[in-house]
Amino acid sequence: MANETTNTAFYRWLVARCRSAGYDTGHLETHTEIIMITSVALSEGLTPEATGHIADALGVTSRELTRAYLGEMRQKPIPELLTHPDLAALDAHLNEIAGTG
Repeated sequence: MANETTNTAFYRWLVARCRSAGYDTGHLETHTEIIMITSVALSEGLTPEATGHIADALGVTSRELTRAYLGEMRQKPIPELLTHPDLAALDAHLNEIAGTG
């Protein structure tokens, strides 16, 4: 899980912002929080309340924080969905109908 999380653009963005804000990203608790925030953001998205708190702590706007993970969050499930047998068949069928398959 940690490796999957730490190999993301949002994780790298978050680490850089934490360092800029003066946090010791080598500290175990800080690193654990970064991994947890990254995991939640990329799987479920952050609540408006969490976004506000994290953005304040990092000295960024809520919009900047949301923009940092939203695109990656939206892209993450697509390969997983397309590998599902039923959805892969549906995708192939829709490609045939559209004339792109």
